[in-house]
Amino acid sequence: MRKAALLFFLLIILTTITLTTATAKCPEGWTCPGEESKSTCPVCPVCQPPSIPNIVPEEPIRPENTDYVHPEYIMYADELHNNSENYLIVDVRPSDKYNVSHIPNAINIPWYELRNLSKAAEILGNHGVSNDAKIVVYSDSCKECGGMCVAAYVFWLLKYLGHENVSLLDGGIEAWSKLYNTTSKPLTLPPKKFNASVKQELFADVNWVEKHLNDPNVQIIDARTKEEYDSGHIPNAINIDYNSLMRRENRLKGADVLNYLFTGKGIDKNKEILVYCKSGLRSSYMFFALSTMGYKVRNYVGGWEDWIKYHPTAKLEIGINLSAKKVYQGQPVEVYARVRYDLPLKASFCPSCGSDLVNIPAMVSKPKDYDVKAYVKDGDSIKAIAVLQDNDKDGIFTGTIQTFALSPGNYTVEVVAKKDGLKATAKTTLSVVIDNIPPKIENVSVMPKTVHFGQRIKIIATIVDVSHVKAHAIIKNENGEVGRVYLANRGGKYIGYWYAIVDEGDYAIDIFATDSNGNNAKLENAAKIHVSGMNKLSSYKNYNVGGILLGISDRHILFL
Repeated sequence: MRKAALLFFLLIILTTITLTTATAKCPEGWTCPGEESKSTCPVCPVCQPPSIPNIVPEEPIRPENTDYVHPEYIMYADELHNNSENYLIVDVRPSDKYNVSHIPNAINIPWYELRNLSKAAEILGNHGVSNDAKIVVYSDSCKECGGMCVAAYVFWLLKYLGHENVSLLDGGIEAWSKLYNTTSKPLTLPPKKFNASVKQELFADVNWVEKHLNDPNVQIIDARTKEEYDSGHIPNAINIDYNSLMRRENRLKGADVLNYLFTGKGIDKNKEILVYCKSGLRSSYMFFALSTMGYKVRNYVGGWEDWIKYHPTAKLEIGINLSAKKVYQGQPVEVYARVRYDLPLKASFCPSCGSDLVNIPAMVSKPKDYDVKAYVKDGDSIKAIAVLQDNDKDGIFTGTIQTFALSPGNYTVEVVAKKDGLKATAKTTLSVVIDNIPPKIENVSVMPKTVHFGQRIKIIATIVDVSHVKAHAIIKNENGEVGRVYLANRGGKYIGYWYAIVDEGDYAIDIFATDSNGNNAKLENAAKIHVSGMNKLSSYKNYNVGGILLGISDRHILFL
């Protein structure tokens, strides 16, 4: 009775499930087994969800937090579009780009025309810029052309010349063109008078930097990459790569993120900040970001190029070469790196040579040993490392990359040299392919060539290949194979031993080799030997040991 009730209960459950699934439909966009079009089908655990395309969403016009101390320094595309008649829009890209496409009603002043600070005010006026204009500057995302930094340089320049009402278009012309139309119609304005009121507190030259190197109230920011910073920088400088200031699509990060970045690097709002890069462009974007956040900033527009004219520093340079750019898997690759370490030069008085100033090597601390390594990379992943040594002390460091563990494909070989706190890198490419070339067998010899019955023969073969090889020798006569010997690798020589327990006569030796990729090689009749009869043995007796007949002489044990 109890079993019948249980069966009845299970029957009800199965019926309910069947009725439910029979009327159910797959969720919108899902695919179920047996589903055709949008017909009904069972909803089951193996239904596949709809595929979601891997699309990177567009960056929003504004970041989540725009609580900058000076939000007026940054302009957004929609804001400019709605109030464009109130602004003088300045495209600072080269003229050829401006002539192809630009924001409507924008004038063109290529940024490089304003590099001469003494003539910048005159050039601005000639292009129709006046002191009462509300200016918006923009460039594009082409980093090879300067990117957003060239617009930031003109932003800094206008501030330096005393023009307060200036802002930078966030994201450049790309941010505009995503939303609005551009034009190729040029616009020129009649010349106007631009009166400069220079603010020296926004500018620094080499003399100012030297004077404030150890000033506790001044902090120095190097806006270059870490690699550039590591290769040499102004003393006490803090490295903040200007790229870290931007979110996607070359837009300035939010106020909260910038605050976290600057305070995390120890940048103090109560101190004066000096920014520099190589030649004043990237430092201008750093100036823009710091100014937006309310820091007091100077721009050393001469940058590192200007600094090293007056403060030559030690340089570490490196060049690399490989023994081969394309190798078979398992083939070793030799790396050659020429590392040059130049000591700085400085001025010194030389009364004996009749000159007040001569260049002599500057005194430096005792140099440390070189650290030179080669890294084989697949993207950012390191697949192999080789340590390079300069054993001959000739400035050329060598090492070997092993490729057994490298899968076929293309790799980047990056050599990194370090010395005295300096770092230099150089890169090249390496291709690893599967070996389709069989081993090469050569220089086969036997010792001795004429032997007595039972005497041991040494077989030697040179086998050339880039991967592991297994080899063996076959001894044969006119009737076929009489013996087979494994050849062991001994430093490139493959060696095996065979006991001539055969009938008297002439024999030939074939050599076979197979590499790790399955390529085979064969060298027939590679060597010949002659075996003489047993009567050549000095004394010979038969012994039966465990059912095995042995022939023992004064020098040999023979299996008969």
